[in-house]
Amino acid sequence: MFLRVSIQAFHVSEETAMALQAMREDRRLLRAQLDIQPGGIQQACRYLASHKSADLLIVETRKTGAAFMDALGALAEVCDPNSKVVVIGVDNDILLYRQLLEMGIQEYLPAPVTAE
Repeated sequence: MFLRVSIQAFHVSEETAMALQAMREDRRLLRAQLDIQPGGIQQACRYLASHKSADLLIVETRKTGAAFMDALGALAEVCDPNSKVVVIGVDNDILLYRQLLEMGIQEYLPAPVTAE
């Protein structure tokens, strides 16, 4: 029996929304349930305050520095600790990437992203 993986994605940019839609149509993800919503990390926090976290959470942000870390802290307060989190951001910085991995973020991708 195959388990259905749940994915929740919260985007900010139209480019990311298009990449997420392309993911939804990819045959490799046919068994996944992909919910796509606008609003980025802020919307994810509002949504997860009253809903269960998905197996995989994809969030996009344009925040940097302390505002970015504060947003991730707010997300951590409402996100299930067993959920995998992928963050799409604006910084392409290896030190930030390592810091996020140490915090438990599964992956960090600098924007723009593609479905692959």
